Amino acid sequence: MELLEQYLNVIKMYLPRDQREDIIHELYENLLSEMEDKETEMGRPLNEDEQADILRRHGAPQLVAKRYAPDQPCVAFGRQLIGPESFPIYIRILWIVLGCMVIVHASLAILGRFPGIVIFINSMFWTFVSMTLITILIDLVRKKTKHYWHTPSMYYLPVPKWIPVTGFFVVTACTLWWAGVPLFPRLIFGMAAGEMELTATWHFFYWPVLLLLLINSVHRGVFLLRPQWMWLSMPIRLGIYFICLVMLYFLLDGYPYVSVSNLETAGPGITGLAHNMNQIIYAALLIGGPVYWFINIIVCGWFFIKGIQYWRWLRQNKQQSNK
Repeated sequence: MELLEQYLNVIKMYLPRDQREDIIHELYENLLSEMEDKETEMGRPLNEDEQADILRRHGAPQLVAKRYAPDQPCVAFGRQLIGPESFPIYIRILWIVLGCMVIVHASLAILGRFPGIVIFINSMFWTFVSMTLITILIDLVRKKTKHYWHTPSMYYLPVPKWIPVTGFFVVTACTLWWAGVPLFPRLIFGMAAGEMELTATWHFFYWPVLLLLLINSVHRGVFLLRPQWMWLSMPIRLGIYFICLVMLYFLLDGYPYVSVSNLETAGPGITGLAHNMNQIIYAALLIGGPVYWFINIIVCGWFFIKGIQYWRWLRQNKQQSNK
């Protein structure tokens, strides 16, 4: 029973490694026996809601695990920042993202484009800090919202309206801002627009970036009107984020990104401002870009795979019901 396996897999994350298999085996035998007894009583296989009802009565996965492992890890500094419910996922994603960062820097080193040990250490440090802060915020939101354990049906639960609305308006605003940059350089440079300009790197990537933003904006608008199309949202997002990662490699190679229009007439303040902007853009691309897109690829890929599994599970149940 796939629903039972989903339930036990979530419990498994919270259990001590040395006792994990024995506890899961015991729970599996007990729950399977209870479900089989219920099927015998009803004279037919249990449907999804009936299976979920049995598991729900047994308890949420984290609470079940706490019966076997009372002391569960968390992050606390005076007060609890990341609870035991979020901690296992936080650790797994953190290791995956840090591993991806190491791969990115190793690839740059092999290609002779390693940015230096200081930037590497800084990128790893700020990746850790940003991941921790993001998880703390997610944990705060989670504590104030209804908690669902990971049944297949959760992948198609209605998304709170504010999430697609916020995403649509933020992406649309970014699209309009980027579209207006050639006509209104002050959108980037402010009062220094006449003395600074974007380099050829951004001129080359202007249309690809605008196209990706437009696709993302339209996609979010469609998802806002048709939230039940989540199965279509995930592959589109995966494609966008993968293309962004590929573009990121070439953008890192395109340093500098901002130049002074006329070095002879430019004051020292403008030259220093251009240098600082280049450093900030490079750091944002090197640190923020991989972290953001790697996390999104992992999350969207996970939901996409689970969605496929859920679709197959529904089809098998339908076939069994028709027999």
